[in-house]
Amino acid sequence: MKAVLKQCAAGKQQDNRRFAGVFRWDHNVRLTPSIVQERVGLGLHRVKRVEITSTFIAALLCGCAAAMQAQEPEITPETHVDAATIEQWLHGNDPRLVAWAADFARRGADGQLIGEIPAVLEHTVIPSPQDGDRDQRLAVLALLDAVIQQQDVQVSAAAIARVATAFPAQALVLISRLPFAESRSMLNDWSYGVTPSWDTRRLERVASMMLAQHPDPEFVERIAAAAGQTMTVHVASSDSGYGGGSGCCGDSLGGPPRSGWPQVYNYGLTENDPQETPLSSGSQLVIDLADDRIVARRFAENGGWGSCNGVENLDDVTRHRLLAYWLGMKPVEMSWQPTSEVAIVWTDQASYEGKLGALVNEERKKMVGALKELESRSLLSEEQVDSISPKITVSIECDITPCPVK
Repeated sequence: MKAVLKQCAAGKQQDNRRFAGVFRWDHNVRLTPSIVQERVGLGLHRVKRVEITSTFIAALLCGCAAAMQAQEPEITPETHVDAATIEQWLHGNDPRLVAWAADFARRGADGQLIGEIPAVLEHTVIPSPQDGDRDQRLAVLALLDAVIQQQDVQVSAAAIARVATAFPAQALVLISRLPFAESRSMLNDWSYGVTPSWDTRRLERVASMMLAQHPDPEFVERIAAAAGQTMTVHVASSDSGYGGGSGCCGDSLGGPPRSGWPQVYNYGLTENDPQETPLSSGSQLVIDLADDRIVARRFAENGGWGSCNGVENLDDVTRHRLLAYWLGMKPVEMSWQPTSEVAIVWTDQASYEGKLGALVNEERKKMVGALKELESRSLLSEEQVDSISPKITVSIECDITPCPVK
C-alpha cells in the first residue's frame, strides 16, 4: 500500500479516468472480493466485472487527497483574507489556520482580532515541553507572539499561568505588563521554584527580581536567609597565588521553516547582553533592576539561536545582588561578597585552624551587619534578623603535596 501511495503522490499512476463519475453499488448482486457492481451515467444501469487492483485503490486515494487539498488551499503572507475568515480560523481547531490567523492579525496590527487572542489562550491546548505535538506548539507560539508584539493588549493571569511552564520567556514578558496587584500572587509562587527544571529556575529568578521592586519583610527574610557565601581557602606553603578556569558557549542549529505555515517566532531570555542594548527588532525588555537587565529576544522558531548571556539562576550571587539593591548600593560595594578566595600559609595544624576560624568569624560579622542595615530600613524586623543564621560554606584547596590538613 505504501508503494501505491508513493506512486500516486509522484503522479505516475495509470489513467483512472474510467472510474470518474458517481459510483453506486448494486446491493442486489452478491459480491465477491474481486467483483463489484457499478452504475454509470444518468439513469443507465449496466453490470460489468471489474478487477479491484492496486491501481483502482490508488485512484480512489488520490481522489481523496485532491479533495483534502481543495479544502486546504495554499496560504501565503500575500493571500487576501477578510477579517471574518481570520476570526473563524482563530477560533477553529486547525493549528495551521490558527497560526495563520495570528500572523495576519499581527502583521495587520489588527487590535480587535489580537484582543481576542487572550481568551483563546485560556482554553486552547498548551503542549507541555515534552509533548511532540509540534503543530499545536507552533500555533501557540504564533498566538503569543501576536499579543507580545501588540504591546497594549493584556493577557489575564489565568492565561499566563497556563503557558508559563512551556513558554517561560513569553510568560515573563506578559506578566511584566500586568499591574502588580494582579501579578503578585503568581510571581510569589514562581519565586519558590518548586519544580527543579531549567524553565522553572528562570521563572524563579526573574520573578524574584520583580518582587524585589515591591519588597515585603517576608520575602526579604526568605532571600536573606537563603543567601550565603562560599569561601575557598587555599592552603599553601607560601604566598604563591592561585588561578581559575574558563568556559565556552555557542548557538544552536536551525532548520527549514515548516511548509505551508507562516513564519513563527519564539523568545529566549538573555541577561545583560550587549547585543540587546539597544533592543534588537522584536525583542522585549522584561525587567531592568539596578543595571541587571533581562530581555526576551525574538527569533525565528526554525532558526538557530543561542546566547552567551543566559539568565542566571537564583543563587548566592544573584541573591546578593537583591540585597545590595535593597541597601541602595552596587554589589561590589557590599562589605561581604558571595564568593571569596583566601590563602593560608601552612605552618602547623593549630595555626591553620586559628586562621581559618578568624576568617569565618570576620565574614559572619559582615553578613550580620548587612542584615542589621536591612532592619534599619524597615525591610526586616529585629526578630527576623535574630532568626537568620548566616551561611558560610568553606571549600579547602590544598596546594601542598601531600596535604598536611587533618
